[in-house]
Amino acid sequence: MSEVKLSVIIVSWRVKDLLLQTIDSLYSTEQNIDFEVIVVDNASNDGSVEAVRKNYPQVITLSNKENLGFAQACWQGVELARGDFFIFLNDDTKVLDNSLYFITKTLEENENYGVVGGMILNPDETIQPSVRKFPKVKDFLVLLLKLQHLFPSLLNNYLEKNFNYQQSAQVDQVMGAFFGTSRQVWNKLNGFDKNFFIWFEEVDFCLRAKQSGLLVYYQSAAKIIHYRRSSFKQLLALPEQILFNRSLFYYAKKHFKKIDFYFLKVFEPISLFLALLVQILERKK
Repeated sequence: MSEVKLSVIIVSWRVKDLLLQTIDSLYSTEQNIDFEVIVVDNASNDGSVEAVRKNYPQVITLSNKENLGFAQACWQGVELARGDFFIFLNDDTKVLDNSLYFITKTLEENENYGVVGGMILNPDETIQPSVRKFPKVKDFLVLLLKLQHLFPSLLNNYLEKNFNYQQSAQVDQVMGAFFGTSRQVWNKLNGFDKNFFIWFEEVDFCLRAKQSGLLVYYQSAAKIIHYRRSSFKQLLALPEQILFNRSLFYYAKKHFKKIDFYFLKVFEPISLFLALLVQILERKK
């Protein structure tokens, strides 16, 4: 439908230098595919948009006057996109050789694949876990009460601790930092649910894809380096927890039984208190 096969959509917030690095990695590495880059900036106010326009005039940019959240900004990117395939890419990443090609080729050759993700590496090139099971009520309870810090094994199943990242495989969900899908699937599923501000929008999309009969695939040949939490480390613990809870409870309300949703809501004040406690302790350091 267009002269480019792939649209790479980057939602950015207050990480100008890393954003420029991300874009540079797209153009400076071999990708073997015609692609365009779209940056949707969520009111960074740090010169990000101006820097992109100066250094990479070929990039399509959109500057929001307020932070609309990840899901809605992705929608804005899609509305500007010309490609038949989309890759949603975090603004704090480096894309390695041919990774765009591997994601797109996998989607193109397997029409039953609704989502394809790739290998995500830490800056030291160790594996950054990015494949998970769909969350259950007990997993959300552990996260709300931060019990994983005391008993890490409680989340072993949810976090797919035994997953072999060297082997491509069908999975439940892949991380939204490096997330490929087709225009056809996006339209079929009506894209990311805009009610998610940040977090769990990709989990919801993967779940709806599988419920519609599509598959989610992890492609080990596609690789990026991810400088994790570069945007959100700018937030204090309590505001971050409020955003996290907002998405967690929306997901729970949408996909869990009512009784389970209300059960989890009982623990929301505790999760906020714990976050406030962490924030106070961090200020004293």
